[in-house]
Amino acid sequence: MKHTPEPWHVGTMSRTTLGRESTDHYIENDSGYIIASVSHLLSYRKQHRANAERIVACVNACAGLDPTAVPLMYEALCALRSGTIEGFRTYALTSHNAQLIDEALSKAEGR
Repeated sequence: MKHTPEPWHVGTMSRTTLGRESTDHYIENDSGYIIASVSHLLSYRKQHRANAERIVACVNACAGLDPTAVPLMYEALCALRSGTIEGFRTYALTSHNAQLIDEALSKAEGR
């Protein structure tokens, strides 16, 4: 079975239950179909929003890709940057390409 097509978005809904206000975060597609709901426990509200945003970012970034290939692509990019791809002749990277790789790896690693 295939997952719901991208793009996905984070939605927020405020509600009152038994006199207490709460905020629910959910993940939806362009048609407004709710794909998943993220818990609304008051003590973790910001964390749940961040979790929903991370899920959406990952799904949208992998659109058209086999997500199981992402770790291998990351490893290959690291190897290309360091020039350690075993069995392959390494070529000098242009400064532009080296900068793109550095930026991509820094962002991926949270640097």
